[in-house]
Amino acid sequence: MTFCCRKPEDEILARRRPGVLQRRPRGFSATELLIVVAIVLIIGMLSFPVYRRLRLQSDTLYDLNTLRSYQRANMVYAAEHDGWYVPLMVLDVETITGLDYWYRNRQFRSYLGVPPDPSGSVSHYPPSFHSRRKKGFTSIYGWRGTDFSYNDDIHGGSSGRIQPVYQARASQIHRPSQTLAFASSCDWYIIMRLADSYTEKLDETTKGIKGAIAYRYGGKALVCYFDGSTALLSREEVVENRRLWYNDP
Repeated sequence: MTFCCRKPEDEILARRRPGVLQRRPRGFSATELLIVVAIVLIIGMLSFPVYRRLRLQSDTLYDLNTLRSYQRANMVYAAEHDGWYVPLMVLDVETITGLDYWYRNRQFRSYLGVPPDPSGSVSHYPPSFHSRRKKGFTSIYGWRGTDFSYNDDIHGGSSGRIQPVYQARASQIHRPSQTLAFASSCDWYIIMRLADSYTEKLDETTKGIKGAIAYRYGGKALVCYFDGSTALLSREEVVENRRLWYNDP
């Protein structure tokens, strides 16, 4: 029995033989391309809310740590100043002019690792001390303020009394684990009277509301208590909550 092996040349000639239908390489049809595009769009639509949720969680954790660092520096300041926290403000009572503010305090800034401001004017904190949820914001005074602010009510700033130093002492804070020290904000200080003033549009404009706490974390505000603990609070938990804002017994 004889076996015949077909040579490659024979196969080429067979493909070129007249009357034999030759197949051409086939691409995707328009319908198939539309189906692929539709699938990609559906996957994108389903994954975008997940991405936003993960981004919010990441930003929240980052800003919680940043906010906590402010109060840690404040606690170190108190430990080295006979229990007195960094002053909210030092005022010239004759001209009613602020001479110094908590975010400009040299010792407080050194505890944060932020260089002092040699010019004496309001300085920009490094990007690591700004919120990831608040982009390009400028305060009502025209400069980029801190995104986390000090509780004015605990220092007597909202009492209407003119005093040279607005400052709280650790021994006078009756409930350090429940009393607000710092929080996400729209300016350099926050007060209870304006706790319901925030809207998301404030973070999109160049002008904020002086003294307003900011609910930019899924409708909640980041807060840090005087004992250094942090929390996310809803608007309902913040507005008119005197135990949070004031040092009532």
